[in-house]
Amino acid sequence: MKWISIKKQKPEIIIEDGRVTGWSEPVLTMDLRSDEDPEVQRYCKGGRGDLTTEYWSGFTSNATHWMPIPKLPKK
Repeated sequence: MKWISIKKQKPEIIIEDGRVTGWSEPVLTMDLRSDEDPEVQRYCKGGRGDLTTEYWSGFTSNATHWMPIPKLPKK
């Protein structure tokens, strides 16, 4: 799997019927401008007093890259 630049593509936000807020599947994120470790987060829309705001759910709020979480190895 390869890292995807936020400038090229953001994770798909899933909005269930009848809702105005939503979030992506969990993804692995990183900010190349910092020394922080990669973090598992969701990309979210709404829920912070503004139903159109998009944001990351975790500590790394300024992620520059993301990738789907790899599948776990089988035992």
